[in-house]
Amino acid sequence: MLALSLSTAKNAAIIAVVVLVLLALLSAKIVSSVTQKLIILVVCFGLAFLAYSQRQTLQKCADNVQAAAEAIKKQADVPGGDIAIPAATCKFFGKTISVGG
Repeated sequence: MLALSLSTAKNAAIIAVVVLVLLALLSAKIVSSVTQKLIILVVCFGLAFLAYSQRQTLQKCADNVQAAAEAIKKQADVPGGDIAIPAATCKFFGKTISVGG
């Protein structure tokens, strides 16, 4: 099973957006039919939007995990703040991403 970290997933989403936008622009230049151009552009930009929105959702999940970890540390009131926070998971395109821990 492929294990992804938070930063890897976020970087993959950015790369996917850039590649899809470039693919859309390249196909608009190469494809001759206006209908095909529009279909390809809509599909590529739709996938790019989906990848970026998944990235934002992943970031919100990670922020929530971080806030919960800070609350646990504050509540535990351990000197020096050394307390083990269990790993949490978030979803990114159906894959489980390990956050924290």
